[in-house]
Amino acid sequence: MQYDASYGSMFPVVILVTAIIYIYTNLSFATNGNRLGLERGGEIYRVYCSCFGDKFGKYASIFFDIFSAFFCYMSFVVMCGGANSTLTQQWGLPKGTGAVGLTILVVCTVIFGRNIECVEQNRAAYYCYDFDNRRNYSGNRVA
Repeated sequence: MQYDASYGSMFPVVILVTAIIYIYTNLSFATNGNRLGLERGGEIYRVYCSCFGDKFGKYASIFFDIFSAFFCYMSFVVMCGGANSTLTQQWGLPKGTGAVGLTILVVCTVIFGRNIECVEQNRAAYYCYDFDNRRNYSGNRVA
């Protein structure tokens, strides 16, 4: 949002238009990918780029597939920088602590693969259930 702040009083309009574009694009990709029964997310680019013809559409879809993977990786790098800055500026921890901590959390999440679903019980608390280990949020075993 810091990049959108330069629009001054038009800031809320810019945020709203950007949100509408993101929501429309994501819903379009998800619904068409499901409707067409695509195996992996990157195949949606082949579908959308096919309107440019066989040859250019093929190369454009490969470009977008690679670019989206690269963009996700770069987003992680930015998140590591944000975690690092927060821990360094707020609590005076050594530089690199936040980035290393976030990376460790991400690697652990990938290795252990959490399949947790949270259901709102009331407005103050959520009930989480781990379908892999059949445990509720408190860690108690569920039959």
